[in-house]
Amino acid sequence: IPICITSDTNEHQVYETLIGSGVILMVKDWPAALNTINQIYSNKSVLDQLQDNLTKYWMNQKLRITSNILTKLNDIENMCIAKVNEQDVKTIHL
Repeated sequence: IPICITSDTNEHQVYETLIGSGVILMVKDWPAALNTINQIYSNKSVLDQLQDNLTKYWMNQKLRITSNILTKLNDIENMCIAKVNEQDVKTIHL
């Protein structure tokens, strides 16, 4: 379970910007982290729900990234086909 200690410099907000809100548990200090972890592990339904939420989040991220990659590859393929077709039109055979 990802956990991050917040700070006065707000460095922890980098994680939220890169990954998203609610994916990483944010706590004010290490004693609070220990307390939060103990509370989570003492309640199996909370732990199961947290793990389920994290799994769903990362699976959705994987699908989103895969979709973006496939879209870009398709765009590149279409550009290559268009380039080939463009060259065919400009070719003069004597």
